[in-house]
Amino acid sequence: MAYFLLSAGCGYILVRYLSSRESYATRIVYSMPAGAVFISFFMFISSLVTGNFFAGYFVILLLAVSGIFFLSTDALRRVKAGSMSWRFIGEIGLFVGVTLLLGSHLFMHLPLTVRDAWASYGLKGKIFFIEQRIPLEHFKNQQFLQFLRLPFYPLNLSLNESFLATLLGDFNETKLKMISLAFGLMSISLVYLSLKKILSVAGAFLLTGVFAFTPMVILHSASFFAGLSDILFMFYNLAAAGLLYEFSRTKDKRTFFLSSFFAAASLWTKFEGFVCIFAILAASFFLFDKREWVKICLWYLLLPVVLNAPWWIIKFITRMEFVYTFIRLHPLAAIGEKLGMLISVLSKEFVSFGKWGWVWLVVPVAVVVNIRKLLDKGVQYFLAILLVEIAGYIFVLAFLSSPDTLRARIKLGPPLSVERQLLHVLPFAVLLVGATLGRSIFGKEKVQ
Repeated sequence: MAYFLLSAGCGYILVRYLSSRESYATRIVYSMPAGAVFISFFMFISSLVTGNFFAGYFVILLLAVSGIFFLSTDALRRVKAGSMSWRFIGEIGLFVGVTLLLGSHLFMHLPLTVRDAWASYGLKGKIFFIEQRIPLEHFKNQQFLQFLRLPFYPLNLSLNESFLATLLGDFNETKLKMISLAFGLMSISLVYLSLKKILSVAGAFLLTGVFAFTPMVILHSASFFAGLSDILFMFYNLAAAGLLYEFSRTKDKRTFFLSSFFAAASLWTKFEGFVCIFAILAASFFLFDKREWVKICLWYLLLPVVLNAPWWIIKFITRMEFVYTFIRLHPLAAIGEKLGMLISVLSKEFVSFGKWGWVWLVVPVAVVVNIRKLLDKGVQYFLAILLVEIAGYIFVLAFLSSPDTLRARIKLGPPLSVERQLLHVLPFAVLLVGATLGRSIFGKEKVQ
């Protein structure tokens, strides 16, 4: 509980100022994931400057106490004014309960299970917890790096695991999965609040249920895949995209900054943040005129670069292997073969009801049936993000794997990376269904 209060308090300081147009419920949903970024970043900077995390802990505590004070006073002010809506808690409570129930067996009894969860994020988190710093001298040691999978991965999740373990006094892998659960619930809440802007409460409730009960969402939030960073990335991806769309309508520079902040958080969480940011900026071409679009892209990139540059510099100084060193130059003819294999795998994933329910089957139907909706800038924007991100992941995987390696992995089943990357864009698929079928099935669309 302390971790969630501290992270929400840290995040509320930023969110309160930058999202004044949003509802109180929306601010709460943004606060905890934003605070997780503050926690990891201040721990990172503290370790660099002072050699340990303690100065970072002090800053985190100071921000959290201030944020909790403002969060509480804002709530009390709304209660006294009679403007506090408790409906949201009741509406979202069903999804919270079912997610906990469905995932509780594995969630409560197993440690980190998936390889990347324990061999990369978890192992780094344990090292940081034991050392109470980031021991950069170890990252120069090739023998050490042989036992640490992908040491160059971004640090957001590992540092948050270390922080939570510090609060607990023990690196308990089962309890560390609470981070995944929290982000899963925040993602469900954000999808619901986003759908409520275009649908009736009943329609938003129904589609959020479809999203919340999608097997892959439950697996990453509260079951087998908990401990991976994909559920964190999914939230940041959705928040960044949604806020940039809001900026196109309101022209509020604070909303733009918050969107850029969450885009930076996606890159601070996974390398796929490069694809996420590229897709959002490419799709935003539909929202702004050409001259404005170029300027927006340049300003939007500023915060992701500033937030992530220190870690990039450290990786360069320590000569840590970059993800790009895994690229092998193959004949161009092999690229076409790999693209064909990946497209085939994706096609099978789209019709895998046991993993995704009916979401991926309904999206193309919804778009075709309501083809006139493609004239709507919002639909164009979110559809473009969905398509560009999927295409970006396909090309990245094609260049990172040799044909033989990819063929061998596919024989064992769909590459886990494909499943995880589809999760990143799942909220956009649900939003597209709501935006295209909202008027005809779920009631009259709201005018924003």
